[in-house]
Amino acid sequence: MNITLKTTNSENNRVHKTFTGGSSSFNFDFKDESSVFTPSVIIGTTSNLTGYNYAEISDLGRKYFITDIIVLRANLYMLKLKTDVLSTWADQLMSTSAVLRRQENIYNLYLNDPEFKVLNKEQIVTKAFSGTGFSKNLQFVLTVSGN
Repeated sequence: MNITLKTTNSENNRVHKTFTGGSSSFNFDFKDESSVFTPSVIIGTTSNLTGYNYAEISDLGRKYFITDIIVLRANLYMLKLKTDVLSTWADQLMSTSAVLRRQENIYNLYLNDPEFKVLNKEQIVTKAFSGTGFSKNLQFVLTVSGN
């Protein structure tokens, strides 16, 4: 299998990461039995891998954070990886529509949110009709104004 190593300065919770520098591809083997979600891979190379913090394994269709780099011996590295869930499934996440219960800047006052306090008081103002107010047919005009 093939793994591509990259370097990113983006926050872990950012969906679309930006990468600095170039990327390098290597052939690798899994360490014994390995999880797809948190795999450990072994790479034999003369390159220094300690500058990388992000990986992509296209055969598995996943993107990973590099959580640890262990030098096993000269020119042999073990990388411990953890799936970057947001970037791996970014296309599916971005195409999803949802009703949000809470958002950082835009509030939906129609949804119950115990963290966002809203004061709602009914304000009634009564004004007298000018003149008689009613016609002979008992018709009247009602005007309602609100914010």
